[in-house]
Amino acid sequence: MLKKHETYKNLPAQTAQQTLRLLDRNWKSFFRAIKEWEKDKSKFNGKPNLPKYKKKNGRSVAILTNQQCKIKDGYLTFPKTDLRLKTRITGNLREVRIIPKGSIYVIEIVYEKEIAEVKRPPKKIAGMDLGLNNFGK
Repeated sequence: MLKKHETYKNLPAQTAQQTLRLLDRNWKSFFRAIKEWEKDKSKFNGKPNLPKYKKKNGRSVAILTNQQCKIKDGYLTFPKTDLRLKTRITGNLREVRIIPKGSIYVIEIVYEKEIAEVKRPPKKIAGMDLGLNNFGK
């Protein structure tokens, strides 16, 4: 049903797939919460509600994969647009989330970056057993 909806059909294929994954995750979370609520109602303020659909003009999170967005020469680029955002991120791009917040949009960049292990000098620690049962007497 959703796949035939005009708005859904206008999304890039991978964004549409991410939207369905998010929907799936929300429903699975709801069913887990219902099971947990049935076991122990004290963990909740009330019975978990069904995931809600956005109003016709409602906005939702858009997830763009690393196959759609790229980081090149210090800029994050978006598909089918000339929009480029300067970034200092040099790690492996995983996804970009565009999140509506009131009258603005927040862009979250999810990436992987190897963190070099901090090399610490070996600590020189010594211990001594004095063989005493009661040191304070």
